[in-house]
Amino acid sequence: MAGRGFFRLETKYAVSLVIYLVVVVLIFMPWTTQIKVSGMVLQGWLMGLFMFFAPLLSLLNLLTDRPESQKRTQSM
Repeated sequence: MAGRGFFRLETKYAVSLVIYLVVVVLIFMPWTTQIKVSGMVLQGWLMGLFMFFAPLLSLLNLLTDRPESQKRTQSM
């Protein structure tokens, strides 16, 4: 059992995961709590945008998935 991990993660999902992690790190940087935009802290704006765009990116990934039958025929 000298595999690369528990299961193989497709490239587009790995890229999405890296994007999510980078955005979350940027949101929680200390400078985001010091800047105000329209009376609200920048951190709040960024969190709101993340809550809107993260599910959209996930849905886009799901919509571009190929059916299992096509995946099997192309891998053989």
